[in-house]
Amino acid sequence: MPDTAPTLVDVHAHFVTEEYIAAAKAAGHVYPDGTPGWPSWDPETHLRLMDRWGIRTSMLSISSPGIHFGDDKAARALARSVNEYGAAVAAAHPARFGHFACLPFPDVEGSLTELAYALDRLGSDGVAVTTNARFLLKRDRGGPTVQDQIRRLWFDMAVSPFPNQIPALVKAFGDERLLFGSDYCWAPVDFVDRHLASMDGAEQPEGETWRTLTTRNAAHLLPRGTDAQACARR
Repeated sequence: MPDTAPTLVDVHAHFVTEEYIAAAKAAGHVYPDGTPGWPSWDPETHLRLMDRWGIRTSMLSISSPGIHFGDDKAARALARSVNEYGAAVAAAHPARFGHFACLPFPDVEGSLTELAYALDRLGSDGVAVTTNARFLLKRDRGGPTVQDQIRRLWFDMAVSPFPNQIPALVKAFGDERLLFGSDYCWAPVDFVDRHLASMDGAEQPEGETWRTLTTRNAAHLLPRGTDAQACARR
């Protein structure tokens, strides 16, 4: 673990609320994306882990399966609820948490309304949009289905980026868009431990570290979400 003050910016971190979990389970998402079940989350635990991992700022968002479960009105209400909660957490912990709002796609009108509210009223740092808003993973209530293959492909790319994958990508495409994401709270603590250990133990970029490189890129992309003075002005 790093000996210096936390500096790393985590652009891919998640939160859940009890209301959100209840709505998703009611819609049949008991084992979302093939996971054993729903994680728990609270800001205090997350902050303690961030300090241990050397993470200064985590950008929070709602992950798959999203918040639209077939009813536009219910999705709008759920989006508003989780967005207000996430923005409040970020406001209560300036510079430690940022917030990406969720939108009730495929409800376009509702999404435009929520987009304006999140950015103009809540001060969210941006929005998180799923790759396919109409794709709902169907799960057997007894356990995950063959769709696990999709998650395994992501898992292979996400949990084992070093020592080979990331350096190869940087060599091919450059490092200007390389960012760090923990996927906590969906990723368990021991996964993030291993991920960071592999990043810190890998051969570092010339003249710097993977931590400083990804944090610099995050600051360029999200200046308000990663700058302490700007966050304090929320």
